[in-house]
Amino acid sequence: MLDFLIVSAWIAEATAWVALRAVQVQLAIAAHLWCAAMAGAAATRPPRSLLLLVDARQNKGRLKAMAESAQVLRVRAPRIAGKKDNFTVVVAAPLSPNESGGPASHLRWLVKEAQENAPHARLGIVGFWEVRHLPAGVRHLAYLVRLLRASKDASLLYALDPLSVGVPAMVVSRARRAPLVLRVPGDFAWEQGMLRKQVADDVETFAKCAWRQAPLGLRVRAWLERKVAQTATLVIVPSKFVARLVEDWGVPPERVHVVPSVARASEPSGNKAALRAVMGIEGPLFIAVGRLVPWKHFDAAVRAVRLVRRKAPKARLIIVGEGPERSSLKELARKEGVKDAVQFAGALPADTTHRYIEAADALVLPSSYEGLSHTLLEAMALGTLVIASRVGGNAELVEDGAHGFLVPPGNPRALAAAMNRVLTLSPEAHARMVAAALARAQEVARDSEAASRIFALWQEVLH
Repeated sequence: MLDFLIVSAWIAEATAWVALRAVQVQLAIAAHLWCAAMAGAAATRPPRSLLLLVDARQNKGRLKAMAESAQVLRVRAPRIAGKKDNFTVVVAAPLSPNESGGPASHLRWLVKEAQENAPHARLGIVGFWEVRHLPAGVRHLAYLVRLLRASKDASLLYALDPLSVGVPAMVVSRARRAPLVLRVPGDFAWEQGMLRKQVADDVETFAKCAWRQAPLGLRVRAWLERKVAQTATLVIVPSKFVARLVEDWGVPPERVHVVPSVARASEPSGNKAALRAVMGIEGPLFIAVGRLVPWKHFDAAVRAVRLVRRKAPKARLIIVGEGPERSSLKELARKEGVKDAVQFAGALPADTTHRYIEAADALVLPSSYEGLSHTLLEAMALGTLVIASRVGGNAELVEDGAHGFLVPPGNPRALAAAMNRVLTLSPEAHARMVAAALARAQEVARDSEAASRIFALWQEVLH
């Protein structure tokens, strides 16, 4: 009964927006229905090749910008001899492969691995990014309709987050009687609460009990992500830390599977000095990459630069990323007297970001919350030392003093001390740490093993 009331309330909100914007909504839904119908038609083709139903409105780069609406991209893949258990997976994706963020990176990786290693599977990608331009409420209804139509012949649904695409996927899973596999990279309700300044507790306290005392809207989001996770046939998480969060949501441990994130860094140049010369970089350089949001604590990195410059006057920090904290961080740099030493590069293409990471002396990540950082893995794979906070998945990935340095979250003095340690390492110690970090990244994030585990879990659900 409670499920029915929640879903009814959600649809009621969307319906209210429909009434306010009738003409716009009718056109939008008509377009989405047409796209989904095309997807449904494609799903009836013989499963001799991998089919990707790709939403292409904002999908540039590797998958190319194709057309205003969804198109079918046929990707030939060799059949596995003797395999008769072909199946169709509809992937509910919040971010396009061209965007930054964990779900986008996971989608890029998933598409490539499925082409190479899962010829018995067909992927239908239904992107939430295609409806983000619609008003709140309307976009969720439009996405629900698209997902419902696209999943007509789905063997299972794979949702890449528990809210924006997870809630519609839960509804469609029940309507189509198809199992739902959910990937949870972190606590989205807590993140929204932090952005709206509605949460003071850390993510673990919020997950255990504090969410029940949150404002109503945030409490509903937290309840919904828990309900989606509890409803899913199984849940995939990137780290043991996130697994504990999901278990605190009420999901039985036997239904939670840890599959580490896989980061695809560009091929390293192999010559940091030459790269720095080409890029015009002189003096010590540190880099921070991520969304400019409160829990990343890039303010600690800005303050740390002032302390580091007492011993290394030419030290600089480049911050790559966009977010609501940008203006306050720029103002902080001015107040700290390091305005000229801190560069805000904005959002950059992945290849450009990787070149900056490789050129840096170290990547800094002073956040108070991380599931399993793609950025840390990329830096370690590129031969750049890492300085990360001792929280969440960071502590699972980095051993202090062996693969990099761990510091308390949001602590400028501890961060500055670690940055100075990086600058004073002997060449031999630096080389040993870089080699150990590379080996660790390869150990944690082997493409084939992670892909095989996910594809095996899909088949386990279907048999």
